[in-house]
Amino acid sequence: MGYAAECTATTAVLQRSSGHKPLFYLQWSPRAPQFDLRFLDEYHDRLFLGGKDVLYSLRLDHTHSDSKEIYWPPLPGNREECVLKGKDPQSECANYVRLVQPYNRTHLLACGTGAFQPLCAFINVGHRGEHVFSMDPTNVENGRGKCPHDPSQPFASTFVGGELYTGLTADFLGRDAVVFRSLGSRSTMRTETDQRLLHDPKFVAAHLIPDNDDHDNDKVYFFFTEKAMEAGDGTGAIHSRIGRVCANDAGGQRVLVNKWSTFIKARLVCSVPGPHGIDTLRRAGGCVPVADQGREEPRRVRHFQHYQ
Repeated sequence: MGYAAECTATTAVLQRSSGHKPLFYLQWSPRAPQFDLRFLDEYHDRLFLGGKDVLYSLRLDHTHSDSKEIYWPPLPGNREECVLKGKDPQSECANYVRLVQPYNRTHLLACGTGAFQPLCAFINVGHRGEHVFSMDPTNVENGRGKCPHDPSQPFASTFVGGELYTGLTADFLGRDAVVFRSLGSRSTMRTETDQRLLHDPKFVAAHLIPDNDDHDNDKVYFFFTEKAMEAGDGTGAIHSRIGRVCANDAGGQRVLVNKWSTFIKARLVCSVPGPHGIDTLRRAGGCVPVADQGREEPRRVRHFQHYQ
């Protein structure tokens, strides 16, 4: 059974399908903290919402209307330090929950900006049929490389085989754009600091797309826009891209230590011109990526949408 969500600047409505009574209806003031729909968990029949210093769990079945919440502010002293560094105390110096990914059948991985000091924690959601929702405040980890510092900075993530893949800016100033792999038993991996690889990217989505039944050949794809650096392009255009890494990439032993050795990217030629030189993806299922990094090109693109 599917679900439909409709959001505006001040309301959010979720229902099972058109014509049915809404499961819940949220309304807030434009000046109040707003919530982003993060993870719809049909296995647990729950919706998780993350916002400013808070994470919500909402049950989706009609027989239960109770909701639970976790108050999750920045760590002690981080809010004050954020203000001293010149950030806005109301709109920036808070813990905006930006990432919620299923970790296993009973826990979620959640990460927030932490007043420009990202942090992560595991959320206990219990087994199917239960409405457990709790977090151990003493077991909070550093979230750098998993969640951006800036609550307004776009990023993308996906959880594959016990490892988190993220595309984001991983520093306070928002200049270190990386594709990152963390968690799991292997060492962390990231892209090199090179503008030819990532030039001011705005990440949209990340997905595992297998080539075949052999999981050793799995690839993780990132969809993003970035400033064009093609030869002779002095227009400052922004192009839509697809980037790819091999999930089994272990980096190099002498060079590219803890760095991706398989990262490639291509421009998506299905893009259509948008305002201010921005290419806008429209129903990318029929796209043909063109290699622009001098290596093999990605072989397959599935159906995605990106609207600027």
